[in-house]
Amino acid sequence: MAEKRRKKVTVGFIALGCPKNIVDSERMLAEIARAGLLIAAEPEKADVVVINTCGFIAPAKAEALEAVKHAVDCKLNPQCRVKKVIVAGCLPQRLGRELFNQADGIDAIVGLGQRDNIARIIKKTLSCKQPAVFLEQSPHTISDDRVRLLITPRHWVYLRISEGCNHRCSFCTIPEIRGRFRSKPKELVLAEAAELVSAGAVELNIIGQDTTYYRRDLKINPVRSKTPDVCSLLAGTSNGVKKRSGCPCKGA
Repeated sequence: MAEKRRKKVTVGFIALGCPKNIVDSERMLAEIARAGLLIAAEPEKADVVVINTCGFIAPAKAEALEAVKHAVDCKLNPQCRVKKVIVAGCLPQRLGRELFNQADGIDAIVGLGQRDNIARIIKKTLSCKQPAVFLEQSPHTISDDRVRLLITPRHWVYLRISEGCNHRCSFCTIPEIRGRFRSKPKELVLAEAAELVSAGAVELNIIGQDTTYYRRDLKINPVRSKTPDVCSLLAGTSNGVKKRSGCPCKGA
């Protein structure tokens, strides 16, 4: 008798937060799809709900906790399919294990450094009976954002050129969550841009916590920002290049 095929796991994905979080969500979605997991259009009809959270200001934290509560309510509802709720991104990175105390029913928390391992984490969480923790200290490297399952309109995309921030603004916890400012190597920025353009993008929106500081951390010509040079290089790869996310405390 032919072996009965195992039913594929379905994943509901909720992406919250800023454009940088959208890029992280697109990377996680790509890893989920590459692992052969199915992405559900409606999270409450999935086996696992993954929430990629923001948490750097109070309203963002409140929005994330509300999304978590809704997912957990679905898990507790026998009419829903949800078996596990995984919370990823900035809020777990900021709160750590304390997040379990602030939101009941979470099955796993995933820090920023575990982004590319999300498919493995989903599979492991499904087999765990106790809440799982996948955390590490704030990242000190810069992620490769190539291979993304885009959730923006096809013609325009985000292109991240840096991570972290050196400014210690009283209203913001980004340095605590994402670490000090790190510029992405120019070669990697261009490689990511080429991939996005080949996928059909005609507008690249350059993002970072402080795009005006690009490459200054590398002590290369600290007198002026190198962002215009990158824009010039990218201008040949698409119809439009825009810069976003200059640090708000600098009025950029």
